[in-house]
Amino acid sequence: MTEEIRMNRAFGRALEAKNEYMRKALREDNLFHYESLTRDFRIDDAQYESELLPFWRQYGREPEKYWFEMAGSRDHSVNPLFVSSDFYFCDLIPYLNNMQFRAGTQDKCYYDLLFPEIHRPRSICRCMSGLYYDGGMSRISRDRAIDLVLQEPDKLVIKPSVYTCGGEDVKAFAPASLTREQVGAVLDEAGANFIVQEKVTEHPVYRKIAEGGPTTVRALSMLTEEGVYIPFMLLRVSPAGDQIVHYGRRGYYVAIDDDNRPAKRVLRDYLKEDSKFILPPQWEDIPALLSEVEGPLPGMDDIRKQVERMHPRLPHFRWIGWDFMVDEAGKAVFIECNFAPGYYESQTTCCTPIFGDLTERVIDDFFRGRSLEKNHKQGILVQ
Repeated sequence: MTEEIRMNRAFGRALEAKNEYMRKALREDNLFHYESLTRDFRIDDAQYESELLPFWRQYGREPEKYWFEMAGSRDHSVNPLFVSSDFYFCDLIPYLNNMQFRAGTQDKCYYDLLFPEIHRPRSICRCMSGLYYDGGMSRISRDRAIDLVLQEPDKLVIKPSVYTCGGEDVKAFAPASLTREQVGAVLDEAGANFIVQEKVTEHPVYRKIAEGGPTTVRALSMLTEEGVYIPFMLLRVSPAGDQIVHYGRRGYYVAIDDDNRPAKRVLRDYLKEDSKFILPPQWEDIPALLSEVEGPLPGMDDIRKQVERMHPRLPHFRWIGWDFMVDEAGKAVFIECNFAPGYYESQTTCCTPIFGDLTERVIDDFFRGRSLEKNHKQGILVQ
């Protein structure tokens, strides 16, 4: 047996073990959500057998009933095309997206090079593998980076540029209130890979909705031979008073309908502390401040246009979650993209199969067509 064969087999065993661990963890996490999301919605066994399982049995699968109840809980929808979280993350994501390219392509420091003409927060400085660069990607010293930060009169945001999720370790700070030594400490604490950017001043509509906290728009897009397809968009509103968008802090998610207006029911985010779930998500009527919005939400059409321009530049990733903010002028501001976009806050919030009208086509291609196998070897999904 050659060394290459042994390595491939070892890699396969490691991937299989990782996927089994992930499937178990995903089931446990979603069972935590189950009671709160499905309190007033259950699918009876006869309906499960007659309307849901026939679709999946053609592929040799029998997803548990609770996945369908959670996904359809907003509208009490019974749909065989809802996919389970473990199938989505462990099977579909690595099939659609070549995760071998994930770490480098998703580095926030490279967005200025990947999307130079797309409206983004202005970059002040960045650190890549321990080396400092200015906003134009020219090499600078640590001292020069501190100088650039101290020159800024308004609040800035510092965020890790790789291996981040859910707003983890993202911080806002005001350079004018800090000494030179304190700014240096802020940069040192951020580690070897981070970016410092201006803090976006949001459109008044979103500032009002979040009572001063930040709001982002998540757009999901599929890259096909026919073009870019955007099945749905949703609003993610942080708790009042937060300076940065974080998840697991009891903000809320709301689906954005085709007319760019918010849906009438929102999903209250879970509360998580020390990596443990404290409070589960729950459905609520639309908050009063959101219900007062007159007309379509600003910036939605601009976000769609930007996603249609950006996604074709990342052909290794057929399925991407894009995060935007909307500035004072109503213009879309690109924040980041995610190559393993979340599951329950998208499919469940929007009460729509995860890939919209393409869901059945994607599932059938995964089991039967395998059209993407020629494009790449399967990478490892690293969460």
